[in-house]
Amino acid sequence: CTWIAVYWHRYILLEDLPNGFVYQVDWTAIWAYLVKDFVLSMMTLIPVLILVVLITVVLAGAGSSTDFLGPIAGLVVLVLFMRSFIVLPGLAIGRKMTLREGWRAGAGHTPAFVLIAIIELLIGKANEAFPTSLVAAVPLIGFVLSLVLGICVLLISVSVLTTLYGYFVEKRAIP
Repeated sequence: CTWIAVYWHRYILLEDLPNGFVYQVDWTAIWAYLVKDFVLSMMTLIPVLILVVLITVVLAGAGSSTDFLGPIAGLVVLVLFMRSFIVLPGLAIGRKMTLREGWRAGAGHTPAFVLIAIIELLIGKANEAFPTSLVAAVPLIGFVLSLVLGICVLLISVSVLTTLYGYFVEKRAIP
């Protein structure tokens, strides 16, 4: 997946085309992207998980329902991911950014990030629901469809990240 993300960012932002049928793999860029992705993920997930556990304990102790926490936590995590991961396309094209620079680039646009996160969550839910109903009826078709839709969702997510970088960091216009 990292290979796809790195080369998709390069293709869109630099109009970088392969010299043959496929790109020659740049393991340095892929490794740097993967490590930064992991570090940013942990920096985002761990505090959110701790907060969700604390809120769940408090609400459960008070006898309140905690069913709403899952979707809200998912939305918060996705918004934080987008705000943090805005640095990754730059890393893929050789322009390193700090996390602070990435956050500054998207400052003041939190409602846009929330809207994009909601749309991505809905696309993800649709991706989960559609093939699941086919798996019971025709397992092979359900599996293949799930795989194809998963790749489409991956490309949509990477494209959103590339667009956010292009718009907020490079100040490109969105036609």
